[in-house]
Amino acid sequence: MEQEREVQQEAMEIDLQEILRVLSKWKTMIVLITLFGILVAGILSFFILPPVYEAQTTLLVVQGEQKNTASKAQPDNLESMISDISRLPEMTIKTYVEQLKNPVLLGEVIKKLDLTTQNYSYTSLGGMITATSIKDTNLIKVTVQNTDPQLAIAIGDTLTELFLESISKNNQQQMSKSVQFLQEQAAKVSQELVQQRSLLKEYDSRPGSLTYLQQQQDSYMSDLNKYRSSYQEATIAYQQLHTGLGELERQLAQTPQTLASGQDNPLYLSLKEKIALKTTEMAERDSQMKTTGNYISELEKKLNTLQVEVTNKKGEGELIQGKVAELEKTYQLLTEKITQTQISQSVNLGDTSLLVVSPSTASDSPIKPNKKLNIAIAALLGLIFSVAMAFVLEMLDNKINTKKDVEKYLKLPVLGEIPVFNEADGADKSRGKDYRHGRKKKFTDAADYLSKR
Repeated sequence: MEQEREVQQEAMEIDLQEILRVLSKWKTMIVLITLFGILVAGILSFFILPPVYEAQTTLLVVQGEQKNTASKAQPDNLESMISDISRLPEMTIKTYVEQLKNPVLLGEVIKKLDLTTQNYSYTSLGGMITATSIKDTNLIKVTVQNTDPQLAIAIGDTLTELFLESISKNNQQQMSKSVQFLQEQAAKVSQELVQQRSLLKEYDSRPGSLTYLQQQQDSYMSDLNKYRSSYQEATIAYQQLHTGLGELERQLAQTPQTLASGQDNPLYLSLKEKIALKTTEMAERDSQMKTTGNYISELEKKLNTLQVEVTNKKGEGELIQGKVAELEKTYQLLTEKITQTQISQSVNLGDTSLLVVSPSTASDSPIKPNKKLNIAIAALLGLIFSVAMAFVLEMLDNKINTKKDVEKYLKLPVLGEIPVFNEADGADKSRGKDYRHGRKKKFTDAADYLSKR
């Protein structure tokens, strides 16, 4: 383990030394490239890139979220449907932010400020404008960046002004369409209401109207009750006669027909006469019961038939009356919504959906270019690029220049080094100077030397 750690530590030291050697070898290039990047960034920031100013406008969204909540709270019925038709289009804050960079709106800004002479297009103008919503608020911040601070203010003011006008115009158009649609629906409902009222009037004036049928039904019911009472009375009388007749027949059976003297028994004759009267009276009562029963049966049949007719007639009448009541309610709701929408349109209610909280104001100093930041970034990029280039050049250099290269790549021992002599200055002087400054011409090894021979 210790040997492995020593080997790893030695490799790290060799790699670090190699890195430092490469950086030291190419330090001049690294410094020059870094200084060149700083110089270019400074020239661009101070002399070439124009200063950019920023103008900000703040808008307040008054409506939007509230209308969403109100619409969700309404029940799903006729009134809510009519309210949805007459309601202004629901626009959230995100919708307003997206609409602020509408190409049509930007084209109107270019036209109003006459920016076509400066070769502005809605694409280039849109690149200068940024619209964002401030978190947890109903505020929208509109930012315009331009090299001319006054032009940035003019673009911001014109953009918000035209945007508010477009929102108001759209709301007015929507309310006009709503009023027109509601009026058309109200006319249709009114026409249908007239038809249903005419049907109801015709229904009431028919010969067999519900009132007449109900009166006839009451008359039948009264007659039926009378006949039922009469039938009940006849039945009781018949039962009484039948009982009396039975008693008379029993007495007659116990009474002799003649007396002891041979004459007819007057009591017997009297009982027979009474029995005959009772029999006649019972026959009359029986006939009365049959006749009354027939009347009762006929009246019950008529009453049942009349009851079915009254039920059907009553259902038909209730249906027509229900339609009339529903149409009257619908027509009333439509007229109310028409009036409300016209009032909203007359007072320009759509203008209150957005308000300008803070008009356009430009910064005193330019926000771009950030000279210090540009120079710092250029220095960093130049340093990174030059260091990377140094290592690339070092990797592309495949020449063997030092004894370490010989030992590393050829795996051969170095036998010696021959110093470089300067003929102009003399052998001794050159040798001393070369040794002092470490300037040596290196031969690789014995094999390389022999090969050159």
